[in-house]
Amino acid sequence: CSNYSVTEIKKFIYECGRTYGSIQCDQEPAITSILKAVVREMGGLSFRHSPKGSSQSQGSVERFHQTLFAQARALRIQTEIQYQIKVSPLSPISTWIIKHSAWLLNRYSTHSDGLTSYQRRWSKTYQSPLCEFPETVMFRIPTTQGLDKKKYESRWFKGIYLGRDATSDEILVGSSTGVFKVRTLRRCSTSERFDKEIFQHFVSTPWNHRNDGTFYPKFLIPYE
Repeated sequence: CSNYSVTEIKKFIYECGRTYGSIQCDQEPAITSILKAVVREMGGLSFRHSPKGSSQSQGSVERFHQTLFAQARALRIQTEIQYQIKVSPLSPISTWIIKHSAWLLNRYSTHSDGLTSYQRRWSKTYQSPLCEFPETVMFRIPTTQGLDKKKYESRWFKGIYLGRDATSDEILVGSSTGVFKVRTLRRCSTSERFDKEIFQHFVSTPWNHRNDGTFYPKFLIPYE
């Protein structure tokens, strides 16, 4: 099964603050394979299938899927309008649209108790500032990320804003060379905020963030 999928689920479980309990899914073989791999790697978890033909047992999951894809459609339409392009489901930015949509819902969508998922987990509201997804920004790359520039050379580059990392809260920025986690960025002027050339040169996905065809689990879970 996909190493990326397993790592994403492990990261989500860590983010929830739970390393014990049961993971449930329907009878789909691909999902079953992924979740069984998660249980093997993490420990403290058990796996079970929902009853065959029982939609109620997966009801809350299905409702979240509807909300998630509604949010994703809104971000896709926003991207198409701002950059004057058509976004295909196979486009690299589509993978980040889904990822950012889930991130937004966890921090801003309230449940029946009036709290967001983030508030339930951390007992506080989310406060970090955001940019508009996926606007063009100027970002500064730390030398530890592989671009050891001389002091007189600029370390500011143009890229597109992809949201924030769920674990470290670092800003995710994509460019033609890959995706970076940064602490410092600057918003561009209104006339430069949606640079179509920068956008069209972005080809990275969450499982290929360096554009070298390799998935690096530490990009998602640096502490493992």
